[in-house]
Parts: sequence; structure tokens; C-alpha cells
Amino acid sequence: MTDSVMTAQMPSSRFTDPAITQPEAPAAETRQLKHWTAYRSGPALSVSGMDAETGATRTIAGIKNLGPDAQGKLFITDGEGQRWELVL
Repeated sequence: MTDSVMTAQMPSSRFTDPAITQPEAPAAETRQLKHWTAYRSGPALSVSGMDAETGATRTIAGIKNLGPDAQGKLFITDGEGQRWELVL
């Protein structure tokens, strides 16, 4: 009978065990979209406005969520998980 030796291996980025939960990515900081206008084409909604951080005009499509928070501020979440406050 031969002896078998088990060695510990470092985790690989190519291997993920579904039984082990992965930590959630930190929530992205909420950004503001000023002077916005919403457009609807069928079921799709897009919002255009000025990114308060960069001053650039931005159109956000693929909106996952739209709604107010507890204070009545209006927010959208884009397809990448970025949360935007809609400011007039």
C-alpha cells in the first residue's frame, strides 16, 4: 500500500466553489444627474442629463430600477449597478 500525501493549494482565480459565497462588491457611491430628461421607447427607458461630477452630458440606458427613496429623492440604477440621483 502506498502512502498518499495531500498538499494544500492556493486558490486559483479560475476556480470558484458555488458553496462558498463570494463577498459583495462595495456599493458604488451615488452620483447626480442634473437637468435630466427621460425617454421611453417601448418598455425601455433612458435618461439624459449632465453628470454633476464631470459636467459632461450623459445618456443612461438599460435602467434596472427607478423610484424614490425615503426622503422623496428620485433615483435610477443603471445596468452596471451605478446609482444616480436625478436632480432638476
